[in-house]
Amino acid sequence: MARGLSDLQKLILRLALDNRRQQELLPQEHYSADVRYAEVLVVYFGFPVTGIYITSKGTDLERANSSAGCQKFSKEKIGKERYAAEQAALSRAFSRLQQRGLVTWVCGAIARWSGGKLTEAGRAAAETDHQPLSDDRRVTDIHNT
Repeated sequence: MARGLSDLQKLILRLALDNRRQQELLPQEHYSADVRYAEVLVVYFGFPVTGIYITSKGTDLERANSSAGCQKFSKEKIGKERYAAEQAALSRAFSRLQQRGLVTWVCGAIARWSGGKLTEAGRAAAETDHQPLSDDRRVTDIHNT
């Protein structure tokens, strides 16, 4: 993995690479991001998925990746200060990855979502020290890798 990356930045690249490998089985038009903010908020920060438009079926991760444009998290349940701080940390991490040429920031034109696509340099960095994430992608497992 590229030198000087934070644990959060490394996780973003790992998630993106895992997702990219799964997406390569689909035609290009079927996906728009390798990793979305909501996915990182669930996996890294442990945000519980709530929201009136989210299905009650599946894991928090599966629910976070569904319905791309709807609100997934409750500021009240998470705590307004924690919500703001971790959203800011995530935004800075993506910004720094983009500055290093490892991801390209993408967002929904109509639906409200943000995420990133791996660049070739980002894919190479992620593959250098890649350990596939487990299917359940538990927060404690990721922080301990």
